[in-house]
Amino acid sequence: MTSQKDFQENFQNPSNRYGVAPFWFLNGELDYEELAWQVKEMKEKGLYGYVMHPRYGRKPEYLSEDWFSRIERIVKESVRHGMSAIIYDEDDWPSGMSGTKVLDDHPEYVHRQLEITWIECDGLSKVETDEIAGEPVAIFAAKYARKDAELSKCRLKDLSDITMYFKDGKLSYNNEKGHDLIFFFMNQIVKGYNPETVYPIKKGWRAQPNTWSWYFPYEYYVDLMDTNAVDYFIKTTHEEYKKRFGKYFGNVITQLYTDEPGFYTVMRDGFSVVPWSNILQREFVKEFGYKLQQYLPALVCDIGGKTTQVRHDFWFLLTKLFEENYVERVHSWCKRNKLQLTGHFRLCYPQLIWQRNYAGNVINLFKHMDLPGVDRLDTPGMCERLATHDTAWQIEDKILSSVGHQYGIVRRMSESFALGGWGYRFADMKRITDWQYMMGINFIVPHAFFYSISGQRKRECPPTQFYQNPMWENYKSYSNYICRLGEMMIDGINVADCALLYPMTSLWTDDVPKGLVDDLPNNIDRDFGFVTDMMLRRNLDYDVLGEEEFNKCKIAEKKLKISDACYSLLIVPPMTTVLEGTERKLIEFIEKGGKVLFLSLIPYKDTNGKALERLGKLIKDEFSVVPQQLLEAYERNDQIVNRKDAQRRTGQLALLSAGVLKDKNPVDLIERTVEDLIDRDFKVTFKDGKRGNIYYNHHVKDGKHIYFIHNSDEDDYKGYNLDITLRCMGEPYFYDPENGKIEKACFYRTVGNKTIVPYKIKPLKALFIVFEGADEKERQKKALIESNLSVLRYSKKDSHYELDVYKDDETDERGFIKTLVNGDIEEHRFTFKDDFELLLQKKWSKKLITENVLIIDHWRMIQDEPPEVDLPAEAWNTVFGTRQKYSGEFIIKEAGFTTLKAVFDNIPQIIYDRTAKPVTISCNGKLLEKFERSTFLDHDMREVDIKDIVKVGKNYIEIEFNDYNQAFEGKTGIEPVSMMWDSVRIAGDFTLVEDPDAENSYAIVKEREEIETGSWAEHGYPYFSGCMEYTQNVEIDEDFIKDRKCVLDAGDSIREYVEVFINGTHIDTRIWLPFRVDVTGFLKAEKNEITLRVRNTPKNIMTKWKQQSGIIGDVALISKEIRRVLV
Repeated sequence: MTSQKDFQENFQNPSNRYGVAPFWFLNGELDYEELAWQVKEMKEKGLYGYVMHPRYGRKPEYLSEDWFSRIERIVKESVRHGMSAIIYDEDDWPSGMSGTKVLDDHPEYVHRQLEITWIECDGLSKVETDEIAGEPVAIFAAKYARKDAELSKCRLKDLSDITMYFKDGKLSYNNEKGHDLIFFFMNQIVKGYNPETVYPIKKGWRAQPNTWSWYFPYEYYVDLMDTNAVDYFIKTTHEEYKKRFGKYFGNVITQLYTDEPGFYTVMRDGFSVVPWSNILQREFVKEFGYKLQQYLPALVCDIGGKTTQVRHDFWFLLTKLFEENYVERVHSWCKRNKLQLTGHFRLCYPQLIWQRNYAGNVINLFKHMDLPGVDRLDTPGMCERLATHDTAWQIEDKILSSVGHQYGIVRRMSESFALGGWGYRFADMKRITDWQYMMGINFIVPHAFFYSISGQRKRECPPTQFYQNPMWENYKSYSNYICRLGEMMIDGINVADCALLYPMTSLWTDDVPKGLVDDLPNNIDRDFGFVTDMMLRRNLDYDVLGEEEFNKCKIAEKKLKISDACYSLLIVPPMTTVLEGTERKLIEFIEKGGKVLFLSLIPYKDTNGKALERLGKLIKDEFSVVPQQLLEAYERNDQIVNRKDAQRRTGQLALLSAGVLKDKNPVDLIERTVEDLIDRDFKVTFKDGKRGNIYYNHHVKDGKHIYFIHNSDEDDYKGYNLDITLRCMGEPYFYDPENGKIEKACFYRTVGNKTIVPYKIKPLKALFIVFEGADEKERQKKALIESNLSVLRYSKKDSHYELDVYKDDETDERGFIKTLVNGDIEEHRFTFKDDFELLLQKKWSKKLITENVLIIDHWRMIQDEPPEVDLPAEAWNTVFGTRQKYSGEFIIKEAGFTTLKAVFDNIPQIIYDRTAKPVTISCNGKLLEKFERSTFLDHDMREVDIKDIVKVGKNYIEIEFNDYNQAFEGKTGIEPVSMMWDSVRIAGDFTLVEDPDAENSYAIVKEREEIETGSWAEHGYPYFSGCMEYTQNVEIDEDFIKDRKCVLDAGDSIREYVEVFINGTHIDTRIWLPFRVDVTGFLKAEKNEITLRVRNTPKNIMTKWKQQSGIIGDVALISKEIRRVLV
């Protein structure tokens, strides 16, 4: 157990052991010295390590000696700097291919799917088809026993295997028996560089695409259910790393990252498709003793008594094969080689139907990893605003952390922030980080740090969070923050009273994979999302409990126990089907006094399709209703919402009958019911009448009860005035993860076994409340319990408290302090002198820390420009191509620059038949030759000094080349590579002014020394992304600072990050709200220099968006009277 001194020291001054480890996109030339520099940069910013990720744009051939020499340099630099290097096991993604080597050497390992299509016979006596893709596993003719508009609800009879009538890709069948339907089960290879699949489209979900195009960088994928394929993948990737770097395994190289392995299927709208493998039928017989081929129609229709069993067995085996043949196999290799396995699986995102389609049952996969993970995209169109508006994307995070609690897996990973766009902020990162840590994620892999953003690289999954982004200079603040979260939240025991049963078995047995999901499985899925979301928002923490895990639980003291997890209440969400053992365990739990809350639809059958008779009888006896009635009400989506308490086991069992929960939104009723069944652990009361997104986590570490509380909202600048009720006794302390400060809570009271702590929580604020030791005995006689004042210091003197206090912004002129004296509340009132507010001027002196930029994005193309001199063999030259010129214009109105340079994403190249051809670049007719590695934006770009070439007036950048391809295209087999040039950037110390004559809308003038409050994008810096320093002098008198609390308050006026300096001394750095800094003791009674160093996002330079940047509103110095009071 960590000592109290070390516990606090680790929090206040954390090491990098719990820091982030980003995807480091190794996507360029991978210059050795540049790699070394980038490792050093990451060390200085407090990172733990990096995932060495081969990515689009990489120059060294993957898995070549050239590639491994780069990895060697990174590993050696990691040793030098004490960093962790993490192997990424693939080229681009998804994992399993060894680039292309697995399929190059063994095409038989290709990934497959079973496409299921059908046709109506419509009374035809002979059925003939066009060619159908794939190899038939089986073709069945059938009659309707029961017909429905939804095929999945139809019952079939008289099934006949007619596969023998399929020849040369076509079916020719004499329908003499009058069959109604013909089903085709076709084994197909999944292929395509960007195959587009229909998502399971579900009614009632928001922010979900209808189709999705994933990325097969080499057109095909590999069958990860096949042990031979997996072994060859390990041999050609993992063993190659071991051969060269095995001595570093377990020390410098700590983990292996596997990315997006899973089932990839391409679904066509209106039909069905499921994962497949050439080994599946053989393994099916081994596992279950019957042939899957004979019962394939059960995957899409009701074929009678065996339907439920076949569907369950099919998905069970798919999951098992993937689990054992890929996940366990790779994990075993890692374990033998002292590596930890981390990563995440394919599309195991919010909806359970996605999880089923692409991973089977993700719980079975997570439990075999050392750092199992999720992929937390923050992508408009894929999700709404996480932690505030979105109501689905918490599901996988909670499943993952639950598996960790139930199997003793301490670290849980998230690949976070991908595709947030170039306007992504630290505030967005903090909101998601807090939200994920609250749910039990505790290792963040930021997506991504780009080695280079030159050329097309910048368009692949932006943004980069690395040195190309203005946020990079302030990244240490985020690193310190996340390291403090880790120090407090890793290695503890989670406290969650509720277990939420996982309904995947119901989706295995009652959903037919297809484009439009049927209502019953759709609503089961939606309701699971609803319950997981509302319980977090109402601060009713829970773990998701898989059926296998439920059956492993021990029952003791009326609770479910597995590993360190202990649950007082089992919540059964809407479900239809459970394992046979689950019914027995549920009955046992109830009979031993366990508490259960049933929600709307109670499971009524097992995986063999048999009725759950014992559970049905119990439900009838306790609630006077049978499961069939609940099923019918759920399918009708009854409007009546009511609660039934058990007739015999009152206070132990409850049933909420509400049709589809998501549609009825019975949040208050569920919350009240849970409160009636258990003694809740945590509750917030919003005292100002406005409710916000406040979340919590409770865990025990080193004998201390630690509550993590955070506010995900940033729209309400004032925040929320809360009473926080915690099921814990002792002395509460506030631990602030932003700055490492530790303060004993001044105001709180105890009621029964609860402690109530009043707290004013600001936007995006997070804190820990830590209980240390027992409450003071003296405090039981007289206690400080509440105030609307802020306390700088307090102490106990005899029977009184002495406090130094000042008013909050929302406090009127009379502040109060409430005490509890021998059970009676006493209120003490205090008056304060008025606050002083000194509004800073709107005009600032300014200094560019980063060069300004003009983007040249308008070009004239000139073809067949006449040569300056007559050339021989003119016809021969014409045959071989044409001269082309691109000319871009920019206007300079004033001269005199210290810096002026042209920056190119890369020196433009024209490539034909994989051979680079000469390109010349000039400025105002002068050939540009002295290109250097760029110091602007990205080192992989190239820059050239043009300050001595340009002139006042119009200037031109010209790019010329011979188009050798024109005469040969389509004739000789020469492989053309299309060119794509990014805009040229003119960078330097200048200001831009709008100019109607300028093709690029702006002209260049000399740098202005002053700027006014307002977005710098509207004041001469429309494309500027970087750092600008604002300075002004402010005269302060003695009365403003003597015995007063002084703050610099920028409100919500900073876009996006600010460093505050007073008289040359750095005071604080704020990278998210509130932009308010304590400057007490730094102001002098004289002239003071106030400097704000502001950075924005890369959005303006990368997208020409002109997003608000800089200081956009008022900044003020505020002074408040400090009073010493005695109560």
